[in-house]
Amino acid sequence: MPETSEPQSCPEKPIVQRNGFRICDGIFSVGSVSRVSGSRLHELFNPSTLGLKRDQKRAAEEARQLFGKPFYAAQLTHYGIPFQASAAGSELFFLLKDAAREGRCNQVPESVRELEAAMRRDYEPLHRKWESDMAAWRAAKERRDDEAFEKCKTPVEKANFDLQRFMDFYFLTDGKPDQAKTLEPLALHGFAKAWKLESMAWSTPGLHACNGGMSDDRTLCIGWDRGEVFKLARSITERAYTADKALRKAKWEQQLEAHRRYTARKQSRETAGGADGCPKPFSLDSCQGSYIIQCDTITEGWTSDMTGDTLMMDISRGNGGGLSAHFHFGIVRGTMVFSLSDNIVKALADGDSDASSRSEDADGYEEGNGGDDRQDDKGDGESGDKDDVDQQQSAIGGKKRKSGEASLEQGTEPADASAKRRKTGNLPPPSPTRRLYFQLDGYDANEGDAFPEPDPGHIDFLSDDCAAFAGLAYRLTFVADNVEFRGYKLKTASPFSPIRRDRYGVGC
Repeated sequence: MPETSEPQSCPEKPIVQRNGFRICDGIFSVGSVSRVSGSRLHELFNPSTLGLKRDQKRAAEEARQLFGKPFYAAQLTHYGIPFQASAAGSELFFLLKDAAREGRCNQVPESVRELEAAMRRDYEPLHRKWESDMAAWRAAKERRDDEAFEKCKTPVEKANFDLQRFMDFYFLTDGKPDQAKTLEPLALHGFAKAWKLESMAWSTPGLHACNGGMSDDRTLCIGWDRGEVFKLARSITERAYTADKALRKAKWEQQLEAHRRYTARKQSRETAGGADGCPKPFSLDSCQGSYIIQCDTITEGWTSDMTGDTLMMDISRGNGGGLSAHFHFGIVRGTMVFSLSDNIVKALADGDSDASSRSEDADGYEEGNGGDDRQDDKGDGESGDKDDVDQQQSAIGGKKRKSGEASLEQGTEPADASAKRRKTGNLPPPSPTRRLYFQLDGYDANEGDAFPEPDPGHIDFLSDDCAAFAGLAYRLTFVADNVEFRGYKLKTASPFSPIRRDRYGVGC
């Protein structure tokens, strides 16, 4: 884009200085402090002498802003009152206050008035020359900017170069709206000051502006026909969502390939180690590791700029020996606690200090006894109709969520866990011995709002080596109810140390 070309630097304003005084912009001052009248000085030192409360308050506020050693020294100099330059600010305060009270600041000394008059005589011709130089400089700059603007090839380049010239070129004639100009709406992709142009459009009768695209890559559409402007913005938004979906699918395939490499390496090591062909039984230690997460409810409900490219869960042994996990599900993050017993995992989430030992006993028993006695009325057979979620996509891309946002009430409504469970459709039937119940606690990754209470659910490992699992969150705060997700292991060792959970589900 062409840049503003300046023929020379902007002429500097003239300054005349003499005997500690100066004139700049026509103001006679000491340093940058101009003279305050004696009566006003008295009011600043004694606000209570003013009759009206608002005047007293105004004087006190002005004194608070002005008072300081530079101000005291400048006023004493203006009124020709001698003082020691090395004196403390408090000394100058009382010296100036006494002078104002005694009336010594009611008249400017003759020597100071004569000096000011002489300095102004010297200043006036310098100021006239500066005004002439500035006029010439502005005219030259205007010509060069006009030439640079004409070299801009696209509307975006023109808008980025100079917004007022852009408006004059496309939408105004002699500063007034001209709907005969630019009949089709413009799409300004990559424009850096969209908010400023939107404000100018709103203040121009008949002109409309609307943003399309995704939140981190917006395109401002502007034109006279409101319907056409919104239609253009909507089409840009739809294309952006389609591209985001395709990119997310490609990245997911890359992540899934990492899972395939993990399973291939694992099988290769087992073969090289001379495995006897007998599969190892399921154990809690096998659950540990890092998993990539697939959750259509989240990835189809929010764009990648909200969720990030990768959803993760890292399972490890907690401080009490049980299983815990860090999870990052894009829009929500936090921690989980697991147990083979639904009741025990609830107690763990509620902070029951005895639940940890009960969990170890129960989990150890279930691993050794096949878990047949563990099944209760919350098994696979129960089902419930999934709550319909009202989905409504923003036509102009104004919201970051792609298709409908679950309300806070929907995400946090308390309900019996068994009433929320349902059949997992095409998910393979889990083995009862590989189900772990969890309580999930966390926060909104974008706003920071904490879950009001832990959310329940379960995961079913699909094989004894725990290479993958199918999960169901009966409620996932800020998302929806009955949220299905799958996990695919990338590595056995979790990068996190044992988790110590705080109230907000954040490992610390």
